Amino acid sequence: MKGPKNEDRANVHPVTDIRPSSTLPTPCPGAFGIPVGTNSQAHMDPMSSSLEPPARKAPRLFHILCVLTILGNGMLIIVNLFKAGAIHAGGRSGGVGAHAVAPLNSLVLVVILTCVGAMLGAALMLGGRRLGFRIYAVSNIVHLIATACAILLWLMTVYLSFIAVLLFFYCAIPLLFLLYFRRNAAWLR
Repeated sequence: MKGPKNEDRANVHPVTDIRPSSTLPTPCPGAFGIPVGTNSQAHMDPMSSSLEPPARKAPRLFHILCVLTILGNGMLIIVNLFKAGAIHAGGRSGGVGAHAVAPLNSLVLVVILTCVGAMLGAALMLGGRRLGFRIYAVSNIVHLIATACAILLWLMTVYLSFIAVLLFFYCAIPLLFLLYFRRNAAWLR
């Protein structure tokens, strides 16, 4: 005989009974504070091998922003490759001072590398990895510093200082994404 008789089961409280969990009666979902749709045995069995709570899914907006980050940074890489070509062509034709070509190309290279880092970080965050947030955060902060340098360069030119204002508003997008991802980093493992 494996467990108590049927008439004994009515007098046994399922939480305080010391019998092995395989012989305990399973309470209905909703009883004893067990949410409907969950496995009641996993919550009651102290010998269960899974001590971690069930993983929650990240919000849909989190996934959407990760995908937008990948797409947006891909477009920024393409744009900055064109900028690097324009700087090189401007240096050859004399439109850009020879002494300015190297620093401008370095700045463009930093921006391209930070875009690659942000794309990698967002891809890892889509997979639920906390390392992705760290890579994204470092890349984003370096990108914002590079953008601040570009703002200063544009402010030095009298005729195109309105581009500096546009870049200032451009900085709001990666900053808001960074703050949102930081706020929702608890979803990552």
